[in-house]
Amino acid sequence: MPRFLLDTNVLSQVMLPLGDRGVLDRLRRDHASCAVPSPVVHELIHGCARLAPGARRTRLEDFVREAVCGALPVLPYDAAAAAWHGRERARLERLGRTTSAADGQIAAIAAVNDLGRPEIRISQPDPANEDIAHHILDMYRNAGGEHLVHRIMEEKRTAGTTQMTVVHHRETPLRIADGAADVGPVWATEIHHARSLGLPIDEVQPGATLDQRDRINYFICRLKTAPHLENAQKFLDFILSSAAQTVYARYGFIPHRT
Repeated sequence: MPRFLLDTNVLSQVMLPLGDRGVLDRLRRDHASCAVPSPVVHELIHGCARLAPGARRTRLEDFVREAVCGALPVLPYDAAAAAWHGRERARLERLGRTTSAADGQIAAIAAVNDLGRPEIRISQPDPANEDIAHHILDMYRNAGGEHLVHRIMEEKRTAGTTQMTVVHHRETPLRIADGAADVGPVWATEIHHARSLGLPIDEVQPGATLDQRDRINYFICRLKTAPHLENAQKFLDFILSSAAQTVYARYGFIPHRT
């Protein structure tokens, strides 16, 4: 089952005489779990067609035909992807942001061909137990509308491929490491913690348009009746210092803004 959607930049490393070794090693290891969005095929063929006829053009065209289209699943820009793309494009325009048509299409294909797939086992925070689940549902909603929310929280839950958690930040990494789940939303801090334990966990960022971290606040306060007010104030001063804010940023938090 595809887990990785390859873009033009990744595939171009294979086409280069001396491609990035890290990218090539990862592709060799995970090629059976890769797919290509149809706009990437367009970009590759367009790039080949712009070259003058000759041995290099023929070699690249053979690569696209045999090693890409002939060896990897090609995911279409279909009606569901187009609907997601339209909603996301309008949202970004309201924020004064734009993306290229190709990038938007690729993002749309990724959004509608991922967590909703029947074979993907999701370790999912339960809204009945964990407030963070509501922010995660907003992320799903922004990615694929109410259809994706219903698919993950109702259909896949009934089928047993959405598994609810009680304490997601501990349960989800362990489930993935044990092979009981394929994916699950967690804080960036939990990725750091899991890796510190040596768990074989990969991180996939949701992207700026879906990320929820700037919508969630943690508060630190000094109690008026605290027995050690001076120490409490020293702690607050440290938290607001550049050193502490750098630590926060390193673990995925957004630094304090005054």
